[in-house]
Amino acid sequence: MNETLADFTAKIKEPGHVRRLLDHKEFGLILICGKQRAAILFKAGQAFLTDDAGIDIDQYVLQGDQISFAKLLTGRETLRALMEKQELSISAPFRILLLLESLFYLIRLDEKLNLTKTID
Repeated sequence: MNETLADFTAKIKEPGHVRRLLDHKEFGLILICGKQRAAILFKAGQAFLTDDAGIDIDQYVLQGDQISFAKLLTGRETLRALMEKQELSISAPFRILLLLESLFYLIRLDEKLNLTKTID
């Protein structure tokens, strides 16, 4: 899972319009996939993988299974569609939800994403 999220955060760091969405935003996103946990810190137009215990700003939690995360990260389904199907759940204000939906949609990882890569 961390390797896949590293690919995701690397795409955010690439020059382009996506980084502008994160200007002046500071929050942490904790992702829970089964028994695995990972955290992404969004700060000053950047995204970093971090330990969730080290996040001392607003934190939001996104939970689901590996197949749902793969659908989200490859752009096959939107965050809100997965939430409506109750495949993913998130605890965040609506503005953050919209921001995350935009990020996941705009930063689609390779469609041939290996699900075992997402799990490991």
